[in-house]
Amino acid sequence: MDAPLSGGETQRLGLARAFHAERLLILDDATSSLDTATEHRITRALTGRDGGRTRLVVTHRVATAATADLVAWLDAGRLRALAPHRRLWTDPDYRAVFADDGVPR
Repeated sequence: MDAPLSGGETQRLGLARAFHAERLLILDDATSSLDTATEHRITRALTGRDGGRTRLVVTHRVATAATADLVAWLDAGRLRALAPHRRLWTDPDYRAVFADDGVPR
């Protein structure tokens, strides 16, 4: 008898399949429901250099945004800025987006 997968197991399986695919990878807060250790491993895989593969990551986590080559800052459905995270970080409104992500500054 097969036991059903938990939500976390299903999420990890879906991410593993996505990483293996030869396509544009779009992830929307993909690590939001994972335990800290698994989140760290997946974030490392997401942000590592993968032969020039394009990844589009939607996040509210400062640590994930900080590893991106380029950040598209969306505000009220409009593109507010397109720049590296370190440049955007000088704007207090941008920093406010990450105010409740639980990561110490």
